[in-house]
Amino acid sequence: MNNTCRLLSTTIKAQGGARVCMLCNVAQVRWKSSGRRRSHVPMAVPPERLEWSQFDSLDKKQPRVEFAGLPELESANEKVLKVLSLEFGTRVDLEKAKVLEYGKQLQRHPNDFDSPEMKVVQMTVHLRTLQEHYARIFRQDRKIVGAIRKLMERRHEQLEYLRLYRYESYAKILKIFDLKHKLPPLQRRRRSPLIDAVSDMRIRSFAEARRIKFEEEDRIQQLAQLKQQLKQQLLQDEQRQVAQA
Repeated sequence: MNNTCRLLSTTIKAQGGARVCMLCNVAQVRWKSSGRRRSHVPMAVPPERLEWSQFDSLDKKQPRVEFAGLPELESANEKVLKVLSLEFGTRVDLEKAKVLEYGKQLQRHPNDFDSPEMKVVQMTVHLRTLQEHYARIFRQDRKIVGAIRKLMERRHEQLEYLRLYRYESYAKILKIFDLKHKLPPLQRRRRSPLIDAVSDMRIRSFAEARRIKFEEEDRIQQLAQLKQQLKQQLLQDEQRQVAQA
Protein backbone atom coordinates (compact mmCIF):
# COMPACT_ATOMS: atom_id res chain seq x y z
CA MET A 1 0.00 0.00 0.00
CA ASN A 2 1.35 3.45 -0.91
CA ASN A 3 1.92 5.72 2.11
CA THR A 4 2.42 8.93 0.09
CA CYS A 5 -0.17 11.68 -0.39
CA ARG A 6 -1.33 12.02 -3.97
CA LEU A 7 -1.62 15.84 -3.65
CA LEU A 8 1.47 16.96 -1.69
CA SER A 9 3.64 13.81 -1.81
CA THR A 10 3.90 13.78 1.98
CA THR A 11 3.84 10.89 4.38
CA ILE A 12 0.40 9.65 5.43
CA LYS A 13 -0.42 8.71 9.01
CA ALA A 14 -3.28 6.60 10.21
CA GLN A 15 -5.81 8.35 12.50
CA GLY A 16 -8.73 6.49 13.96
CA GLY A 17 -8.56 3.77 11.37
CA ALA A 18 -8.45 6.23 8.46
CA ARG A 19 -5.45 7.15 6.33
CA VAL A 20 -5.25 10.99 6.46
CA CYS A 21 -2.55 13.37 5.20
CA MET A 22 -1.44 15.75 7.98
CA LEU A 23 -0.80 18.73 5.64
CA CYS A 24 -3.72 18.75 3.22
CA ASN A 25 -6.04 16.98 5.69
CA VAL A 26 -7.53 14.90 2.90
CA ALA A 27 -8.51 11.30 3.40
CA GLN A 28 -6.66 9.02 1.04
CA VAL A 29 -9.28 6.66 -0.33
CA ARG A 30 -8.16 3.48 -1.97
CA TRP A 31 -10.44 2.88 -4.90
CA LYS A 32 -11.34 -0.69 -5.64
CA SER A 33 -12.76 -1.86 -8.92
CA SER A 34 -16.06 -3.68 -8.79
CA GLY A 35 -14.61 -6.49 -10.86
CA ARG A 36 -17.49 -6.39 -13.33
CA ARG A 37 -16.79 -6.43 -17.02
CA ARG A 38 -19.19 -5.49 -19.72
CA SER A 39 -20.56 -8.66 -21.21
CA HIS A 40 -19.87 -9.33 -24.87
CA VAL A 41 -22.96 -9.27 -27.08
CA PRO A 42 -22.47 -11.68 -30.01
CA MET A 43 -22.86 -10.18 -33.47
CA ALA A 44 -25.25 -11.69 -35.99
CA VAL A 45 -23.40 -13.48 -38.79
CA PRO A 46 -24.96 -14.84 -42.01
CA PRO A 47 -25.53 -18.61 -41.64
CA GLU A 48 -23.70 -19.39 -44.90
CA ARG A 49 -20.42 -18.34 -43.25
CA LEU A 50 -20.66 -21.52 -41.17
CA GLU A 51 -21.82 -23.76 -44.02
CA TRP A 52 -19.23 -22.93 -46.69
CA SER A 53 -16.18 -20.74 -47.23
CA GLN A 54 -15.68 -18.26 -50.04
CA PHE A 55 -12.27 -19.85 -50.74
CA ASP A 56 -13.73 -23.28 -51.52
CA SER A 57 -14.15 -22.38 -55.20
CA LEU A 58 -10.46 -21.46 -55.60
CA ASP A 59 -8.03 -23.84 -57.26
CA LYS A 60 -5.52 -24.41 -54.47
CA LYS A 61 -2.94 -25.81 -56.92
CA GLN A 62 -2.53 -22.54 -58.78
CA PRO A 63 0.44 -20.34 -57.80
CA ARG A 64 0.03 -17.31 -55.60
CA VAL A 65 -0.70 -13.94 -57.15
CA GLU A 66 2.85 -12.58 -56.81
CA PHE A 67 4.33 -15.72 -58.43
CA ALA A 68 1.79 -16.12 -61.24
CA GLY A 69 3.22 -15.85 -64.74
CA LEU A 70 6.88 -16.32 -63.77
CA PRO A 71 8.84 -18.26 -66.42
CA GLU A 72 10.90 -19.98 -63.70
CA LEU A 73 7.83 -21.88 -62.52
CA GLU A 74 7.60 -23.78 -65.81
CA SER A 75 10.80 -25.68 -65.07
CA ALA A 76 10.40 -25.80 -61.27
CA ASN A 77 10.09 -28.94 -59.19
CA GLU A 78 6.69 -30.23 -58.08
CA LYS A 79 7.54 -29.60 -54.44
CA VAL A 80 8.49 -26.02 -55.23
CA LEU A 81 5.23 -25.51 -57.12
CA LYS A 82 3.32 -26.95 -54.20
CA VAL A 83 5.03 -24.67 -51.67
CA LEU A 84 4.39 -21.61 -53.86
CA SER A 85 0.75 -22.56 -54.49
CA LEU A 86 -2.33 -21.35 -52.64
CA GLU A 87 -2.41 -24.59 -50.68
CA PHE A 88 0.47 -23.29 -48.57
CA GLY A 89 -0.60 -19.67 -48.84
CA THR A 90 -1.82 -17.45 -46.03
CA ARG A 91 -5.21 -15.82 -45.65
CA VAL A 92 -3.88 -12.72 -47.43
CA ASP A 93 -2.83 -14.81 -50.44
CA LEU A 94 -6.27 -16.39 -50.64
CA GLU A 95 -7.93 -12.96 -50.45
CA LYS A 96 -5.73 -11.63 -53.27
CA ALA A 97 -6.64 -14.57 -55.50
CA LYS A 98 -10.34 -14.14 -54.72
CA VAL A 99 -10.19 -10.40 -55.46
CA LEU A 100 -8.61 -11.11 -58.85
CA GLU A 101 -11.28 -13.71 -59.59
CA TYR A 102 -14.06 -11.17 -58.97
CA GLY A 103 -12.04 -8.36 -60.55
CA LYS A 104 -12.11 -10.01 -63.97
CA GLN A 105 -15.84 -9.23 -64.10
CA LEU A 106 -15.68 -5.70 -62.66
CA GLN A 107 -12.33 -4.18 -63.65
CA ARG A 108 -12.45 -1.22 -66.04
CA HIS A 109 -9.01 -2.20 -67.42
CA PRO A 110 -6.42 -4.89 -66.54
CA ASN A 111 -4.53 -2.58 -64.15
CA ASP A 112 -7.61 -1.28 -62.35
CA PHE A 113 -7.32 -1.82 -58.60
CA ASP A 114 -8.32 1.60 -57.18
CA SER A 115 -11.75 2.17 -58.73
CA PRO A 116 -14.84 2.16 -56.48
CA GLU A 117 -15.85 -1.21 -57.94
CA MET A 118 -12.55 -2.85 -56.96
CA LYS A 119 -12.64 -1.21 -53.53
CA VAL A 120 -16.05 -2.77 -52.93
CA VAL A 121 -14.69 -6.15 -54.08
CA GLN A 122 -11.69 -5.93 -51.74
CA MET A 123 -13.79 -4.85 -48.78
CA THR A 124 -16.42 -7.54 -49.40
CA VAL A 125 -13.82 -10.34 -49.63
CA HIS A 126 -12.06 -9.13 -46.48
CA LEU A 127 -15.38 -8.67 -44.69
CA ARG A 128 -16.48 -12.22 -45.42
CA THR A 129 -13.10 -13.50 -44.22
CA LEU A 130 -13.51 -11.68 -40.92
CA GLN A 131 -17.05 -13.01 -40.55
CA GLU A 132 -15.85 -16.58 -41.12
CA HIS A 133 -13.12 -16.12 -38.52
CA TYR A 134 -15.61 -14.67 -36.04
CA ALA A 135 -18.26 -17.34 -36.63
CA ARG A 136 -16.00 -20.41 -36.70
CA ILE A 137 -12.96 -19.67 -34.53
CA PHE A 138 -13.35 -16.87 -32.01
CA ARG A 139 -16.82 -15.66 -31.02
CA GLN A 140 -15.50 -13.56 -28.12
CA ASP A 141 -13.26 -11.33 -30.22
CA ARG A 142 -14.48 -7.79 -29.56
CA LYS A 143 -12.00 -6.02 -31.79
CA ILE A 144 -13.09 -7.92 -34.86
CA VAL A 145 -16.70 -6.85 -34.26
CA GLY A 146 -15.69 -3.18 -34.47
CA ALA A 147 -13.57 -3.87 -37.55
CA ILE A 148 -16.50 -5.58 -39.29
CA ARG A 149 -18.87 -2.70 -38.55
CA LYS A 150 -16.41 -0.05 -39.76
CA LEU A 151 -15.74 -2.02 -42.92
CA MET A 152 -19.47 -2.35 -43.60
CA GLU A 153 -19.90 1.42 -43.22
CA ARG A 154 -17.07 2.11 -45.68
CA ARG A 155 -18.54 -0.37 -48.17
CA HIS A 156 -21.96 1.26 -47.77
CA GLU A 157 -20.44 4.63 -48.73
CA GLN A 158 -18.82 3.18 -51.85
CA LEU A 159 -22.06 1.43 -52.86
CA GLU A 160 -23.97 4.68 -52.42
CA TYR A 161 -21.47 6.44 -54.69
CA LEU A 162 -21.81 3.72 -57.35
CA ARG A 163 -25.60 3.85 -57.12
CA LEU A 164 -25.56 7.56 -57.92
CA TYR A 165 -22.87 7.71 -60.63
CA ARG A 166 -22.34 4.18 -62.05
CA TYR A 167 -25.59 2.30 -61.65
CA GLU A 168 -24.66 -0.52 -64.04
CA SER A 169 -21.63 -1.44 -61.93
CA TYR A 170 -23.73 -1.06 -58.79
CA ALA A 171 -26.36 -3.52 -60.03
CA LYS A 172 -23.67 -5.93 -61.22
CA ILE A 173 -21.96 -5.93 -57.81
CA LEU A 174 -25.22 -6.62 -56.02
CA LYS A 175 -25.89 -9.54 -58.36
CA ILE A 176 -22.39 -11.06 -58.11
CA PHE A 177 -22.10 -10.87 -54.33
CA ASP A 178 -25.82 -11.33 -53.61
CA LEU A 179 -25.88 -8.17 -51.49
CA LYS A 180 -28.86 -6.24 -50.17
CA HIS A 181 -28.15 -2.53 -50.11
CA LYS A 182 -30.51 -0.54 -47.92
CA LEU A 183 -31.29 2.79 -49.55
CA PRO A 184 -31.21 5.96 -47.44
CA PRO A 185 -34.56 7.61 -46.59
CA LEU A 186 -35.75 10.51 -48.69
CA GLN A 187 -36.19 12.71 -45.63
CA ARG A 188 -34.63 12.55 -42.20
CA ARG A 189 -36.66 14.44 -39.62
CA ARG A 190 -36.92 13.99 -35.90
CA ARG A 191 -40.51 13.54 -34.83
CA SER A 192 -41.74 15.94 -32.15
CA PRO A 193 -45.10 17.37 -30.96
CA LEU A 194 -44.28 20.62 -32.78
CA ILE A 195 -44.06 18.82 -36.13
CA ASP A 196 -47.48 17.22 -35.53
CA ALA A 197 -48.97 20.60 -34.59
CA VAL A 198 -47.51 22.26 -37.70
CA SER A 199 -48.80 19.43 -39.91
CA ASP A 200 -52.31 19.75 -38.43
CA MET A 201 -52.22 23.52 -38.93
CA ARG A 202 -51.20 23.10 -42.57
CA ILE A 203 -53.98 20.58 -43.18
CA ARG A 204 -56.59 22.83 -41.56
CA SER A 205 -55.31 25.90 -43.45
CA PHE A 206 -55.45 24.03 -46.75
CA ALA A 207 -58.99 22.79 -46.01
CA GLU A 208 -60.11 26.32 -45.06
CA ALA A 209 -58.61 27.78 -48.24
CA ARG A 210 -60.37 25.15 -50.35
CA ARG A 211 -63.69 25.84 -48.59
CA ILE A 212 -63.40 29.60 -49.23
CA LYS A 213 -62.49 28.96 -52.85
CA PHE A 214 -65.48 26.68 -53.43
CA GLU A 215 -67.85 29.16 -51.73
CA GLU A 216 -66.52 31.96 -53.94
CA GLU A 217 -67.00 29.82 -57.06
CA ASP A 218 -70.58 28.98 -56.00
CA ARG A 219 -71.34 32.65 -55.37
CA ILE A 220 -69.98 33.65 -58.77
CA GLN A 221 -72.01 30.90 -60.43
CA GLN A 222 -75.19 31.99 -58.65
CA LEU A 223 -74.60 35.63 -59.71
CA ALA A 224 -74.14 34.52 -63.31
CA GLN A 225 -77.41 32.58 -63.18
CA LEU A 226 -79.23 35.61 -61.72
CA LYS A 227 -77.84 37.86 -64.45
CA GLN A 228 -79.00 35.38 -67.08
CA GLN A 229 -82.48 35.22 -65.57
CA LEU A 230 -82.75 39.02 -65.37
CA LYS A 231 -81.59 39.36 -68.95
CA GLN A 232 -84.23 36.89 -70.14
CA GLN A 233 -86.91 38.64 -68.10
CA LEU A 234 -85.98 42.03 -69.62
CA LEU A 235 -86.12 40.59 -73.12
CA GLN A 236 -89.55 39.13 -72.44
CA ASP A 237 -90.81 42.51 -71.10
CA GLU A 238 -89.50 44.32 -74.18
CA GLN A 239 -91.18 41.80 -76.47
CA ARG A 240 -94.51 42.27 -74.63
CA GLN A 241 -94.29 46.08 -74.92
CA VAL A 242 -93.56 45.82 -78.64
CA ALA A 243 -96.49 43.43 -79.13
CA GLN A 244 -98.90 45.75 -77.24
CA ALA A 245 -97.74 48.78 -79.25
